[in-house]
Amino acid sequence: MRVLDLLEMLRDISKNETVWGYLDHKIYALVNIEVFNDQLFIVLGEKNNSLKNWELLFMLNKKERFNLPIFMKLDKKNHQVFGLRLDDKRIILH
Repeated sequence: MRVLDLLEMLRDISKNETVWGYLDHKIYALVNIEVFNDQLFIVLGEKNNSLKNWELLFMLNKKERFNLPIFMKLDKKNHQVFGLRLDDKRIILH
């Protein structure tokens, strides 16, 4: 998935919902984003609170990032983002 695709999906969801990442059969908090080698990485961590939808939209909504592929990053594992689902007032990227 590209940044532009994710932006389009997130715009229709409540801005105050939190965004989480699903990796290795576990749900992790979104901590930050990093851009490296023309790829965007959503950094995951084991925290109790995650970024809100409006915070992620603000960080992603830069014209130079629109066509970058999105990956989730946890330690040394990377996983490309293919979609999202809504669950109990939270957004889960997978």
